[in-house]
Amino acid sequence: MAAEVAEIKRGDIWVKPTFAATVLPEKVVRLKVDAEEWQDFVIEEIQPHGAQVKKGQVLVRFDDKDYQKKLRDAQSASASAALQLQNAEVEYKTIKALLPSQLQAAQQKAEHAAEAWKYFQTTRRQAEIREEDLSLRQTELRLESAREELVQLEKMYKADDLTENTEEIILKRQRETVKAYETTLDLAKLSHRRKIDVALPREGVELKRAAESAEAEWKQTEQNLPRQVELKRMAYEEARVAQQRRTDAWERLQKEQSSFVIRATEDGWFYYGVMQEGRWTVSEAQKALAVDQSVAPNKVFACLVPQKSKLRWDALVDESTVRLLRVGQQGHALMTGAAEQVVAFRLKEIARVPNADQRYPVVCEIDSADALSAVVAGMTAKLQVNVYRQPQALLVPEKALRLNQDGAWELQCLQADQSIKSIVVKRGMTWGERVEVLSGVEEGQKIQIVE
Repeated sequence: MAAEVAEIKRGDIWVKPTFAATVLPEKVVRLKVDAEEWQDFVIEEIQPHGAQVKKGQVLVRFDDKDYQKKLRDAQSASASAALQLQNAEVEYKTIKALLPSQLQAAQQKAEHAAEAWKYFQTTRRQAEIREEDLSLRQTELRLESAREELVQLEKMYKADDLTENTEEIILKRQRETVKAYETTLDLAKLSHRRKIDVALPREGVELKRAAESAEAEWKQTEQNLPRQVELKRMAYEEARVAQQRRTDAWERLQKEQSSFVIRATEDGWFYYGVMQEGRWTVSEAQKALAVDQSVAPNKVFACLVPQKSKLRWDALVDESTVRLLRVGQQGHALMTGAAEQVVAFRLKEIARVPNADQRYPVVCEIDSADALSAVVAGMTAKLQVNVYRQPQALLVPEKALRLNQDGAWELQCLQADQSIKSIVVKRGMTWGERVEVLSGVEEGQKIQIVE
């Protein structure tokens, strides 16, 4: 391992970190299209990049033809949803109001059918059989009476030996009456048999089925009607939500009418791109801002720099640099391409939390407004901060210092007998390859540097 001997000397250590910065205004109006419902913003008119504008002047105007159509459609949809909501509300309230009477009607129908079936079984069936038997018996009696009357007439007219025309007519009529009653009796027997064997059993089956059907319908109604009421309630609620959503969408769309024209809120300059976090960035999309080009909503695409806004230096520095900086430190800026123009500044703000790029935003205040009379936003420069200066510092090469096991810095000092002694020192500022030593050694001492 090669060793090198060096002598501790006094010298000038001047810590003055340098970093790039951009001229940015203290106040920036970031321009974007605030829109949720409408997403298609096509430029119809736009001011040139860097244009000086007056308060109220149109900066960007977007084409709103399709938007107006959408707005009318949204209004119609909202009105339609309102009507649907009214219908749903009427249907729900109607079926809810009719629920008790419909349940009662179904119950009564079931009770009446059950009562009719029970009455048929216990009373009416036997009553109708008795009525049929009675009707058949009466027909039989009428036939018997007609036959007896015919027999008596024949006996009476037979005793005369000679039957007159009138008597023959009477006998013939009575014989026809007997035949008619015989036919009536045959038909009555058929009707009686059908009534007893077919009609009454069939009616009983129908009454039983009707009773069972009415009972099932009542039970089903008890279950289904509340469900139908609940479905109507849910449909009403869905219609209410849909109407509210469509109305909200229409109202949001209405509010976005003002998004189609962006005006200058004050006198200033109009820039494409974004000025924030110590940088001015212009994306490819922002570079292409022109008529018939689209702008994404809710994203900053341009800025208005107010005429009265002060300019400042904005920079992003790494961790090693930010550790050296303190608010109030002073420095000088060398303008890019114009090194003869030196501008004094003072550190105003230093972020203690890095951004997404792991760099720390730093803001520098210009000491004199006149110094930037010919400077505009977006210009760049190299900033140099006077962090520390010690003209007669004890200096050693940085590679000579070692960290011992106790966490202290030490130097390998060469003694008079050529032996090496480790001496703990207090380390000061570092700049480049030289380190300031505040205590522990003296000027002229020899140290050994082990590579």
